[in-house]
Amino acid sequence: MNRHMTRLKMLVQETMPGRQAVSLTAPAVKKRLLEITEISDGLFLAIREEVFSQVSDQLVERHLQQTQHDCLLLLQLLEQQDHGDCPVQTAMADLLDEVLAYLETHHHRYFCLKAQVPVRQLKLELSEMEVKMKLLSTGLKRQAVDLPLHDLIIKCFNDFINSGKARYESLAFMKHMQLSLINLCRDVKAEDFTRIVMEHLLYLRFNSPGYEGYYKSRLLENLDKVYNLNDKFELLYHIEKVIKGQQERGAPCFDPQSPSLVAVLTSFIKAEIRFLQKKQGIALLGQPPLDKRGLIATQQLPEYRVKVSLSADALAYFLRLMIEAELIVACPRSELLLFIARNFQTPGIGNAYLSANSLGTKYKQVVQTTARNVNAALGRMQRIVGKEFGL
Repeated sequence: MNRHMTRLKMLVQETMPGRQAVSLTAPAVKKRLLEITEISDGLFLAIREEVFSQVSDQLVERHLQQTQHDCLLLLQLLEQQDHGDCPVQTAMADLLDEVLAYLETHHHRYFCLKAQVPVRQLKLELSEMEVKMKLLSTGLKRQAVDLPLHDLIIKCFNDFINSGKARYESLAFMKHMQLSLINLCRDVKAEDFTRIVMEHLLYLRFNSPGYEGYYKSRLLENLDKVYNLNDKFELLYHIEKVIKGQQERGAPCFDPQSPSLVAVLTSFIKAEIRFLQKKQGIALLGQPPLDKRGLIATQQLPEYRVKVSLSADALAYFLRLMIEAELIVACPRSELLLFIARNFQTPGIGNAYLSANSLGTKYKQVVQTTARNVNAALGRMQRIVGKEFGL
């Protein structure tokens, strides 16, 4: 291979600016085109002999990657020149493209995917991808994919296409992801297609920062809809199990330098679980005093406390809604809050008491997450009434 590449390098150098080869006569052009054909035949034969010889895989990989490197370097030199209609330069560029395509297609295990794709090949590949973008966008919209996710995917492709440069591994990833998503939109029917796309992007190992942020925000949004602490734990454990069991494609990630999205999300969920456990532990610190035997002094406990699945924040806001809707007359409100604190038990506090002062603060300062949780509870109540009485 080295002998044939050396001959090809000499031909390329002859076509560099300032060399007399740029004004070759017709017989000279014919002679060089014939030489390029001979180099092509000899080079492909040498590659096949190398691969199927008794030489070790390590040596074959080194030799083929050197050939790949030489081809890329020569192509770069040719691309820097405006060779116009020069048949010799065109034939050399075609041969170099053909060798690279042959190595990538037939001897992929030895091919260096970290190398930059030649400008000539990349323009063709990106042009084909750009043509398919409308098909992809239409498919995602037709399946009613969540608009932020649609925009995120389309922007990722547009940024890649407009970048004008890419490594072989990045190009292969983006081409496969585009075709895979198009086929998914065409072949799969599902009520919640956004979830299907999200799972598919996990399978494809699409670990872009934008998608990581989107996935986390969706996870937290679903978690906020659950107001019962135990249900939050159940949901997180379920999601953790699903993500850990997620099948992944046996190929490099979108960003090979960053950890896989499955690993990142698993760590994120574990952190959320630890946060809830800490929050639960803080609540348990408010237990009433113990007696001499180390047991809770039962005389300090009421005979019965109403157990609710609402958090303290949600309970305070629910109480506020009933007061403002004139379902409860709170005169004075401080006495009502003290009564609620003594006689209601929220999840995770064990035998501890609610703080009337804390309830008062939560009553006044309501965040959107709490309002969303209470609204979900009210929605369930409304559906029960509708089901029983057809309202």
